[in-house]
Amino acid sequence: MRIFKPNIEKMKEKRDVRGLLKALSHHDRHVRRDAAEALKSVGPDAKEAILVLIQKLQDREDETRMYAAEVLGKIRDERSVEPLINAPSVATVQQKP
Repeated sequence: MRIFKPNIEKMKEKRDVRGLLKALSHHDRHVRRDAAEALKSVGPDAKEAILVLIQKLQDREDETRMYAAEVLGKIRDERSVEPLINAPSVATVQQKP
């Protein structure tokens, strides 16, 4: 059985917030990362994603929590302030120079 990856670029072009939110739960961490990046580019227009992203702040995976926090910061909606303050800490992610 072959599992296909969602076309993040196409969803980004269409500003398909619902599709990108679904991709945030994909088993492939690269798909999740790309979906988060695409949602960040949608910015404040992704307000319909707020409640799902707030739930993602409680995800068991550090990366998913980090992606959710980054997107919420980009959307800049006041509903996310308290959940961001109270979110579990995210492990330090080392970035390559």
